[in-house]
Amino acid sequence: MGRPRKKKQETAPEEIKNEAMPTVEENPQVEIAPTEEPIETPTEATVEEIAEDRAEPRLVEKKEEEPPVQRVVYQNAGDQIMTVIHLYSQRTPVTYGNGKKKVFNRFGERFSISVREFEQEFATSPVGEALLQQKILAIGEDCPKEIRERLDIVYSAKELITPERYRTLLSLEKDEVVELFESLCFEHKQLMAKIFADDFESNEGRNCQRDKIKALNDVSKKYVSAGEKGMFAAILQAISDKEEADY
Repeated sequence: MGRPRKKKQETAPEEIKNEAMPTVEENPQVEIAPTEEPIETPTEATVEEIAEDRAEPRLVEKKEEEPPVQRVVYQNAGDQIMTVIHLYSQRTPVTYGNGKKKVFNRFGERFSISVREFEQEFATSPVGEALLQQKILAIGEDCPKEIRERLDIVYSAKELITPERYRTLLSLEKDEVVELFESLCFEHKQLMAKIFADDFESNEGRNCQRDKIKALNDVSKKYVSAGEKGMFAAILQAISDKEEADY
């Protein structure tokens, strides 16, 4: 029989702990590791890098706050732009303000001007006022109503316009006359309808082609009450009656 094995001597946990981890007093050579890493003193180059990193986000925020370059803000109603329209077949020069001059060279030519300049300089000049009253110059739909009333350039649908003055209007092609019609104020829209109606009666509709009158009537429906016929509906009906009579 072999020898009996000796029992392994058990050591108390406290004793193992005491033996494995000597204290500083027992072993002066034992060093305790610091709990935090030592703080390095930043060099001049490090300071510059930190400054650049911190400055970059500020530059981005500043760019985002800048307003769009293309945005246009009107300070008041006087800065708004309105349209003056030439309704005469001959060259028409207009001198106004302090030496300003505008020359209209063709029928239907448009002139853009600020509301303030129109009211204070253009419409109050002797030539400008006379041409507006004679309907040689008309104002566009974009002119404020209070300006028209203040300057007494409100047109009446009962005014008689000689066919000679507007003979160029009657000869315009469909797209040109529709574009002109839309830019005119409401009173001049009514006058244009009257001009074509008079031409149909006196000139046997020579300038009232169906496609032109229909295009004018279609666009004119935007400027009448809902459910009403267009401003040129009577002319269209007259054209239809004439065509039926000729069959």
